[in-house]
Amino acid sequence: MLEVPDLLACAEFAITGNPYENRLALTSLENLAAAAGIVAGGHGHRARTTVLRFARAGALSRPESLLRYLLVKSGLPNPRINENCNDSRGSFIALADLSWPAFRVAAEYEGDHHRGVSQFRSDIHRFEKLADHHWAAVRISADDLFDRPDQTVARVASRLAERGWKGKARYPGIRFIR
Repeated sequence: MLEVPDLLACAEFAITGNPYENRLALTSLENLAAAAGIVAGGHGHRARTTVLRFARAGALSRPESLLRYLLVKSGLPNPRINENCNDSRGSFIALADLSWPAFRVAAEYEGDHHRGVSQFRSDIHRFEKLADHHWAAVRISADDLFDRPDQTVARVASRLAERGWKGKARYPGIRFIR
């Protein structure tokens, strides 16, 4: 019943949970694939197949899943999801929603909870630490994701290209419902 992007977000929540809220994963990608195989064909088969091809553990919110889907469908390299960004010696700098360590680029989806004073100050500190260690960070808001997806792809692609990515973004016209 769901379109691919939201079905993907559900699948990624099921295989990731949320460690910050003590929510364990509900299942594994392998179990989802097995369940999809039981009902092979029929209504939703194409969506299930697409989701199983894209789903990765690690996304901690619907917008993170949607953002990764948008970027990968636009031809950008598949990012790491909620993994550490490290300095040149391998020491921890920050955790990024999406990252491309080979290019030292990180993308952060900043939902409304980033408006609080404590979170706002923490974000400034995190972004400055990334910059101090030559990481380029792209900050993405709900308006960027939902209202300006092509511009968002172009911004991330530009940061990657500045750092050596040789690919080319394409704009598949993806739009998400808030």
